[in-house]
Parts: sequence; structure tokens; C-alpha cells
Amino acid sequence: KHQVRQLEGQLETVRGQEQIARQDKEAMSSILNKEIGKGQKAQSILLDKKLEIMQLTEPNESLKVKIEAVTTEKTELRQDFESLRQINETSQKQLVEYMEEMQQLKEDIKDREQRMEAMRKQVQ
Repeated sequence: KHQVRQLEGQLETVRGQEQIARQDKEAMSSILNKEIGKGQKAQSILLDKKLEIMQLTEPNESLKVKIEAVTTEKTELRQDFESLRQINETSQKQLVEYMEEMQQLKEDIKDREQRMEAMRKQVQ
């Protein structure tokens, strides 16, 4: 009986860990989706600015100033996009790790439940 209670306690602990892992996975998924959205927005802005640069080809000083401003913004957006891409890669790796950990926890729970069932049969 003591072992059964102990295993039930361990099972509850593992279930709690699984719940935490599930919550972490959901949080990471949410963060990942937000970061992907930011990256897509940055890429869209980058493309818009690229088109704007192509339209500003007249040799006018005010246009040259605008082109320089757009180029600077484009560079900043590229840097932001690269940063978001790196965050996205890291988030994806973490998500895979969480999913693998959750799968391992599920397997551990199943194994413990089987052992508990076997112990219950022995006790009866």
C-alpha cells in the first residue's frame, strides 16, 4: 500500500510536470506566432520600402535624402528581421524540446500506471 501511495504521488508529480510542460509549450507557441507575425510584417515593410526606393530614381536632392532615409530604415528592418528570424529558430528548437519532453513524460506516466496496476494485482 505504501508503494502504491508513493507511486500515486509520483504520478501526480509527473502529471503536474506534464501540465507545466503543456503550458510552457502553449506559451512558446504563442511567442513564436507573435514573432513570426512580426517577421512577416518586417518583411512586408522591407518589400514596400524597396519598391519605394525604385520609384525614387530622379536626380533630385530631396529625393536623395528620402532614399537615404529609406535605405537606413531598410537596414534597420533587415537587422530586426534577422533578429526575429533568430528568435524564431530558437523558439522552434525550444518547442521541439518541450514536445519531446512532454512525450517522454507521457511515456513515464504510462509506465508508472502499468507498474501501479501490476502492484495492485499483486496486492489483491
